[in-house]
Amino acid sequence: SNSAIVKNNTDSSSKIIKFTLVSGGMFANKNNVAPQVAILKSYGNPFTIEQDGKTRVFLGIYNEKDGLSIIKTLADKKVTSSKLTFQIDSSDMCDAEIAQIVNGDMEIIKKLSDSNVKGIKTIDFKKWVAALAKVDSGSKHIAVLNNLKAYMGKLPDLISKDKITENYTFLYTILQQTSK
Repeated sequence: SNSAIVKNNTDSSSKIIKFTLVSGGMFANKNNVAPQVAILKSYGNPFTIEQDGKTRVFLGIYNEKDGLSIIKTLADKKVTSSKLTFQIDSSDMCDAEIAQIVNGDMEIIKKLSDSNVKGIKTIDFKKWVAALAKVDSGSKHIAVLNNLKAYMGKLPDLISKDKITENYTFLYTILQQTSK
């Protein structure tokens, strides 16, 4: 019946946007970080996060489908990895905008990761971010959204590969602050 279809569309789980972080491990010994980063470099643009006196090595931030595909590729090559999932509830307009901006930035990073690409123009992306609807200033994550918009506004008009790691590190912080 049609009511079942409508019911599925209003299911709260469909409002959840998932981001998959592919992790190459967490290391207490700093000497183990560089070799792991070197291994992961052939699969993407690894970045590190300092957490509780340890260093966590990530390969990247992906949508769920791409993340699972990369984990499978790593497993096929006998490279150990795990996933960390961040979930944003897009039924909240502020959080929905955060998720959209993160997705847009991930697309830029994905294009930058192509070996034939020297840089990506960000002018249209920055205009799009600036033009997003104003959200309620009382929103739970309004400070996160404003920080994210400000960061994107300051991206160079032509972004190059050397900005990937910094971008990923920033997105990680945003996702950590917004994830349920």
